Amino acid sequence: PSNALESVTKCEAIFNRMRLAFSSGKNKSCGPDHFTLSSIMAVLANSKQNGIGSLAIRMLEQTRALKGVNKSSGLKIDTVLYNSVLRVVAMDGDTDAERAHAFMKTIPHRDRISFTSVISAYQHEGSCEGAEKAVALYREMQRSEDPGMQPDGITLECTIRAILSGSDADAAPAKIASLVGEATSRSIVSSRHYNLTLLACSDAAPCEHVLRVASEAFERAKAEPDLTDHTFGLFILFLRKHGPDNDPRRSKLILAVFQHAAKDGLVSPFVFHSLKKSVPFATIRKVLLMDDANNSYKGAIPQDWRRNCKPRSSPNRHASSTPTMIATIP
Repeated sequence: PSNALESVTKCEAIFNRMRLAFSSGKNKSCGPDHFTLSSIMAVLANSKQNGIGSLAIRMLEQTRALKGVNKSSGLKIDTVLYNSVLRVVAMDGDTDAERAHAFMKTIPHRDRISFTSVISAYQHEGSCEGAEKAVALYREMQRSEDPGMQPDGITLECTIRAILSGSDADAAPAKIASLVGEATSRSIVSSRHYNLTLLACSDAAPCEHVLRVASEAFERAKAEPDLTDHTFGLFILFLRKHGPDNDPRRSKLILAVFQHAAKDGLVSPFVFHSLKKSVPFATIRKVLLMDDANNSYKGAIPQDWRRNCKPRSSPNRHASSTPTMIATIP
């Protein structure tokens, strides 16, 4: 956008004025410091413009080349600053993930954020090779003896998304289930990781192993304190794709999942639309006591179905834009 590009241009101009004033000796008090560079990197990252990665690295190198800037402005080029530059490089549309990976290797003391940024870059790359490298970085973090290097929930999610965007669809469920299963003992897994597992299972070809992975992910997600409506909607869509066609047992199971969501107060537009896609209309009308005249629920919507009316944030691509109960069928 023009405003974002203008912000980048102005930041670069201000940085150059500070740098030139300091290097010429006219004003030794205005050399770039940690706050200056961190603020500029935030602007660059938020701009999402192409070419910001090269600009971020150039600014860092130009700052390091200023003699005496460390003493005059107290500049300390530490891991935090390196990571802010790495984030910009990883978000640059003109930069492939390999460049972000290469820059990370130049950071003297890499940490969890460093690795997660590069894994995220491989996620956005969306290639099979990128997915493999994302998993390799995740494994490298696991092998580290430094507690600060161990993967957290965000790292795990980025790795799962890299697999979803790059791996073969039929192989993805097993890979993701393995990562999530290992992470459960470290208490970094939440319902969103199980939701991504369900998403991978839905994209895979039907088979007994995929059914087992999806069923386990659904059961584990229900036990998580951050359980949302998306778990139920995704599992309903999975059952729709993987259940035998015209099998009454499939409809019965899907309705049972829907009624569980209703019991927990987690019926949302996404859950309800998933149900409509998966079960014949006549069955829905019969089980949910719908009025033929206006296709609406008979009587008031039960209050305990409304618990999900507060806005919910979710990393899921199927997130409902209006998380409230649907009262009618369009």
